[in-house]
Amino acid sequence: MGYSNSKFSRIKSGVLIKIGLKNNVITEKNYLKFFKTNSLKNNLFVDGYWQNEKFFKEVRDDIRKIYQFPKKLDSINARFLAEIIKTNSVSLHVRRTDYVNNVMNRSIYGVVTLDYYHNAINYIKNILEDINLFVFSDDLDWCRRNLGSFHQNIQYISHNKGDDAYKDMMLMSKCKANIIANSSFSWWGAWLGNKAKLTLSPKKWNSNLMSCDVVLKDWVKL
Repeated sequence: MGYSNSKFSRIKSGVLIKIGLKNNVITEKNYLKFFKTNSLKNNLFVDGYWQNEKFFKEVRDDIRKIYQFPKKLDSINARFLAEIIKTNSVSLHVRRTDYVNNVMNRSIYGVVTLDYYHNAINYIKNILEDINLFVFSDDLDWCRRNLGSFHQNIQYISHNKGDDAYKDMMLMSKCKANIIANSSFSWWGAWLGNKAKLTLSPKKWNSNLMSCDVVLKDWVKL
């Protein structure tokens, strides 16, 4: 959205005051520490990434029912969705811009290597035939330069920008398999889809921690 953290905080505070939830806020301070959601009171504003299923494991089916993407789509996303549904579709998410250009982010998260993506594609090829690869990224130029040789049938999703970025997550969630980055965006894109599908994740989520509780037990760690 382009907001600074301080500007976003002021906007959020104003909204919470207006709707009467200023004192009913739960902020995620560490995605490795969790509390049971069924112990919380009603009418809460929850703020965070929540990329740890332990936060909401008891109500995960309810969350999947509540958080549905809009059914009415523009023509280009409807076309991609139809192709995703009818083929052995695999989403591949690459996050680079703020991980590469921000020194603090780079030191904490690092950047997922090309070897990871190459190995993940080969792993899925041994399970699914004739895969149709859909690439989502904040740096598609880099993806075109580096991923094209890994698979012949590959498409780069470039049209969902700004307020429409969530439609990338919607398309990810509908794919038959997901290759995610160490990013909450692709984490949720994988999680909101069919919980039984194949998801591949980096073994190391950031520079200090292995994937631990962030990655679901039935996801493949590479």
